[in-house]
Amino acid sequence: MKRTPSDRRTSDAGTVFVERDEGYSDPEMILEGRAGPKVATLLRVQFHGESKDSKGVVGYWFLDDSTRLRRRIPSAGWRATDEARAWSAGKSWWEAWEESPEASWMLSAFAYARPGLGIPTLVRVACACARECLSAVPAEDPRPRRALEAAESWCARDPDYAPAALHAVRARALDARAAWLEYGRAPETARGAESASFAAYHAALSVVQDAANAAGVAASSAAWSLALAQGSPAVSTEARRRSAARHLADLVRREVTLAEALRAVVGS
Repeated sequence: MKRTPSDRRTSDAGTVFVERDEGYSDPEMILEGRAGPKVATLLRVQFHGESKDSKGVVGYWFLDDSTRLRRRIPSAGWRATDEARAWSAGKSWWEAWEESPEASWMLSAFAYARPGLGIPTLVRVACACARECLSAVPAEDPRPRRALEAAESWCARDPDYAPAALHAVRARALDARAAWLEYGRAPETARGAESASFAAYHAALSVVQDAANAAGVAASSAAWSLALAQGSPAVSTEARRRSAARHLADLVRREVTLAEALRAVVGS
């Protein structure tokens, strides 16, 4: 019986796994027998032979040569929505991250990977998503922008959970919420500003309350705001929303590399 390894760098999204020349019967040799530059690598181990894989090495592994981390990558099983569950079923976590069409699913999955440990990253990326649609808010209304600035300023320092620091961010978030409510009562033409304000409100809210849910809502609302801003009558609103969601998913992948995401998932 042989287990045949193939690998690729985590930074080489979309590339194929390159099979190594050798086959191994010892799983320790597969996981430890590496040379070359210290890079984060995806390792795929396939099984050849009639016996069962009794040592449990077949599957996908994350090898981080800079920290000597070797961990099996779990299946995705993303749970942000019913659609996310159905879409991610049968995928490895790394595949779901590279292929996800929805930024909101990605932020939720990242948050639930290691609850509480990645909040500054989550907030920063939620703010980046919300900034993509900030132009939908009239220039004379600074409230959504200031909410994002407050959250980004909190991220830029060592996370400060003192009541005064959280109160300052919450106050700006509530200002953005007030803007959202006002645009919701405005004419139909203000729907883009309404969604953009809602995105900013939740991006800032992710500092102080249920970061996983708030960040996901921020990304989802930003996608709707971008879709409404496009306004092409030849394309359905849902098609425009999906296109915007894909754009934001690519933004998330730029902000949080696959290696960074996998370190959160498998532990460092």
